[in-house]
Amino acid sequence: MMYSYLNNQIVQAHTSWQTTFDSLNTAGEIAVYQARQRGIINDALGNFAGFPDASGLNLNAQVTGTVYRDGYKIEKVLFQSVQGFYVTGNLYIPPGRNTPANRFREC
Repeated sequence: MMYSYLNNQIVQAHTSWQTTFDSLNTAGEIAVYQARQRGIINDALGNFAGFPDASGLNLNAQVTGTVYRDGYKIEKVLFQSVQGFYVTGNLYIPPGRNTPANRFREC
Protein backbone atom coordinates (compact mmCIF):
# COMPACT_ATOMS: atom_id res chain seq x y z
CA MET A 1 0.00 0.00 0.00
CA MET A 2 2.76 2.48 0.92
CA TYR A 3 4.73 1.44 -2.17
CA SER A 4 1.75 2.22 -4.41
CA TYR A 5 1.23 5.60 -2.76
CA LEU A 6 4.88 6.61 -3.08
CA ASN A 7 5.09 5.33 -6.65
CA ASN A 8 1.99 7.37 -7.54
CA GLN A 9 3.59 10.48 -6.00
CA ILE A 10 6.71 9.93 -8.10
CA VAL A 11 4.71 9.46 -11.30
CA GLN A 12 2.70 12.64 -10.61
CA ALA A 13 5.84 14.65 -9.85
CA HIS A 14 7.58 13.40 -12.98
CA THR A 15 4.55 14.13 -15.16
CA SER A 16 4.33 17.66 -13.74
CA TRP A 17 8.06 18.20 -14.29
CA GLN A 18 7.91 16.84 -17.86
CA THR A 19 4.98 19.13 -18.75
CA THR A 20 6.80 22.16 -17.33
CA PHE A 21 10.12 21.27 -18.93
CA ASP A 22 8.57 20.61 -22.35
CA SER A 23 7.01 24.08 -22.27
CA LEU A 24 10.42 25.78 -22.04
CA ASN A 25 11.42 27.04 -25.49
CA THR A 26 14.35 29.42 -25.07
CA ALA A 27 17.63 29.48 -23.19
CA GLY A 28 16.28 32.38 -21.13
CA GLU A 29 13.21 30.41 -20.06
CA ILE A 30 15.41 27.47 -19.09
CA ALA A 31 17.72 29.76 -17.06
CA VAL A 32 14.73 31.22 -15.18
CA TYR A 33 13.38 27.71 -14.51
CA GLN A 34 16.79 26.51 -13.26
CA ALA A 35 17.17 29.53 -10.96
CA ARG A 36 13.70 28.94 -9.51
CA GLN A 37 14.42 25.24 -8.93
CA ARG A 38 17.78 26.06 -7.34
CA GLY A 39 16.02 28.47 -4.97
CA ILE A 40 13.47 25.81 -3.99
CA ILE A 41 16.25 23.31 -3.23
CA ASN A 42 18.26 25.86 -1.25
CA ASP A 43 15.18 26.79 0.79
CA ALA A 44 14.42 23.13 1.51
CA LEU A 45 17.99 22.29 2.54
CA GLY A 46 18.71 25.43 4.54
CA ASN A 47 21.10 26.64 1.83
CA PHE A 48 23.43 23.64 2.30
CA ALA A 49 23.13 23.06 -1.44
CA GLY A 50 24.56 26.52 -2.10
CA PHE A 51 28.04 27.73 -1.48
CA PRO A 52 28.06 30.39 1.24
CA ASP A 53 30.66 33.13 1.25
CA ALA A 54 33.57 31.66 3.22
CA SER A 55 35.66 34.84 3.42
CA GLY A 56 34.81 35.50 7.09
CA LEU A 57 34.34 31.85 8.09
CA ASN A 58 36.17 30.68 11.19
CA LEU A 59 36.64 26.92 10.81
CA ASN A 60 37.53 26.40 14.49
CA ALA A 61 39.73 23.50 13.35
CA GLN A 62 41.04 21.18 16.04
CA VAL A 63 43.26 18.12 16.10
CA THR A 64 41.44 15.76 18.47
CA GLY A 65 44.00 12.98 18.44
CA THR A 66 47.03 11.51 16.69
CA VAL A 67 47.73 7.89 15.82
CA TYR A 68 51.30 6.95 14.87
CA ARG A 69 51.76 4.15 12.33
CA ASP A 70 54.76 2.69 10.58
CA GLY A 71 55.72 5.29 7.96
CA TYR A 72 52.95 7.82 8.63
CA LYS A 73 50.73 9.37 11.26
CA ILE A 74 46.98 10.00 11.30
CA GLU A 75 45.65 13.22 12.77
CA LYS A 76 41.98 13.15 13.72
CA VAL A 77 40.51 16.58 12.92
CA LEU A 78 37.27 18.42 13.59
CA PHE A 79 36.16 21.67 11.96
CA GLN A 80 33.04 23.70 11.20
CA SER A 81 32.21 23.82 7.49
CA VAL A 82 29.34 26.20 8.26
CA GLN A 83 28.49 27.85 11.57
CA GLY A 84 27.26 25.06 13.87
CA PHE A 85 27.87 22.22 11.35
CA TYR A 86 30.84 20.08 12.34
CA VAL A 87 32.84 17.83 10.03
CA THR A 88 35.28 15.13 11.12
CA GLY A 89 38.13 13.72 9.12
CA ASN A 90 41.54 12.11 9.14
CA LEU A 91 44.79 13.56 7.85
CA TYR A 92 47.32 10.95 6.74
CA ILE A 93 50.72 12.58 7.07
CA PRO A 94 54.01 11.08 5.90
CA PRO A 95 57.03 11.35 8.22
CA GLY A 96 58.85 14.68 8.24
CA ARG A 97 55.98 16.54 6.58
CA ASN A 98 55.54 19.98 8.19
CA THR A 99 53.93 21.88 5.30
CA PRO A 100 50.32 21.69 4.10
CA ALA A 101 49.44 18.92 1.65
CA ASN A 102 46.61 18.79 -0.87
CA ARG A 103 44.70 15.73 0.34
CA PHE A 104 41.83 15.40 2.82
CA ARG A 105 39.53 12.44 3.29
CA GLU A 106 36.17 12.96 4.99
CA CYS A 107 34.67 10.33 7.25
